[in-house]
Amino acid sequence: DRILNMAGEKSRIGLENDIYTFFDYAIKVKAQYTKEGIKRNIDQICFFDRLNKENVITTLIKDGKIQKAVLPDRILKKFISNKENDFLNKYIDVLKRKQDENKKDS
Repeated sequence: DRILNMAGEKSRIGLENDIYTFFDYAIKVKAQYTKEGIKRNIDQICFFDRLNKENVITTLIKDGKIQKAVLPDRILKKFISNKENDFLNKYIDVLKRKQDENKKDS
């Protein structure tokens, strides 16, 4: 939204499509002011994709909590092809945790 607001209304649609095409993800950091100083945490992580001329957003984390553990195929393939092993190992841990949560809720 911040990028689109800076662009203005005339170029909004084309720019929005470009964001979903060329940006893979966005991370929102939340700052908390404490007596010890500023504490920052990841508040949201979402992934952008453009499928069949439609913009698709997948929210992985919202309000610091896992929402959906499944990444878009294009994004997952990028992590695999770039051999992002640290991320992939953490992602597998998230999948396992989400699966365990679902079992407890059943």
